[in-house]
Amino acid sequence: INSSGTNSPNTVALSGTGQLPTPQACLINSIAFGSQSTGTTNTVSVIITNCGTKVLNISSIGLSGANAGEFYLNPDNCSGNAIAIGSTCSFGVNFAPTNGGLFTAAVTISSDATNSPNTVTLSGTGQVPTPQVCSISSIAFGTKNSGTTNAVSVTITNCGTAVLHVSSIGLSGANVGEFILSGDTCSGNDIGIGGTCSFGVSFAPTGMGTNTASVTITDNAPGSPQTIALSGIGGAARADLLINTKVKAKTFVGNGVFDATGASETVTKSVKHGKKGIFYVEIQNGGNIAGPFRIQGGGDSSDFAVKYFLGAKVKDSVDITSAMEAGTFSTPSMAVGAITGDTTMIRVEVTVSKTAVKGTRGVVLVSGSANGGSSLDDAVQAVVLVK
Repeated sequence: INSSGTNSPNTVALSGTGQLPTPQACLINSIAFGSQSTGTTNTVSVIITNCGTKVLNISSIGLSGANAGEFYLNPDNCSGNAIAIGSTCSFGVNFAPTNGGLFTAAVTISSDATNSPNTVTLSGTGQVPTPQVCSISSIAFGTKNSGTTNAVSVTITNCGTAVLHVSSIGLSGANVGEFILSGDTCSGNDIGIGGTCSFGVSFAPTGMGTNTASVTITDNAPGSPQTIALSGIGGAARADLLINTKVKAKTFVGNGVFDATGASETVTKSVKHGKKGIFYVEIQNGGNIAGPFRIQGGGDSSDFAVKYFLGAKVKDSVDITSAMEAGTFSTPSMAVGAITGDTTMIRVEVTVSKTAVKGTRGVVLVSGSANGGSSLDDAVQAVVLVK
């Protein structure tokens, strides 16, 4: 700058960069399709934006990579087109797996952009459709009276991605005879995706104790056969008879022993001609539920006369001989572990005839069972030996 100033001429330094207009493609750099069933297609739309300063010319969009065949492009609104500054175009990427497994590939976009070629990495997992059994894993029936039946309905749901074919449903295990299958709508049938079928499982204990078994489901699902664990306790009142010749004895014979013949629960007493031997029989509930008991005793024989009384003491006892010999005598309901006392135990009197030969042996069998039971639980033997 020329002037009349003392510091003339003055100068101002100038600088600048020349920039040619250029196109630029802006878009996502990856697509993760996740899991996809074989035979189905999942489509993602990809948008290309011209974020440059000049018209963007896209020459082609293609697929490459190890598993390019598991993907395809459609529709393509970009290839061969010019995209104005700030404008967009789009194309579709489709994942259509033909097999199970992880697949990868890449979309390549060729253009006149400064960052060409652009790539979008692709990944997806092919999942072969499979049926799947969804049901309960166990049934606990708890304690049920023997001779009764308790039923539970079981539903099987096909929670897989293909038709479920159930070949058979059966029972297996240690106590299979204590359980029953019924109402089976599953065996031999095809169950559609999300569909159901059902069957019944019953616990029908025949005796006292813990029972286990399994329902076995055979089908075309992975992990076949599937199992449902079964458990149940057979409940019963169980007569446990004890015997002794003394009412105050600390230990009666037969406590916790169950012998329907009475052979292992025997007490012998020597008795003179014309005299009587006295035995005391206690009843104990050796089962796992409360209940009454039916008690029966043997009758007279040629050398021995038998009488039965309820109660240990003569003055307080009641003659129950007829009911005992007829098998109609019954105790009240007894709690688990309860045992008869002095007024409720049974006194057995066996009188020896005056003509009985020395050494003659008389056996009186006293037996007990749960009231209404079909078989004897226990028995004791009162044995009189003539001396």
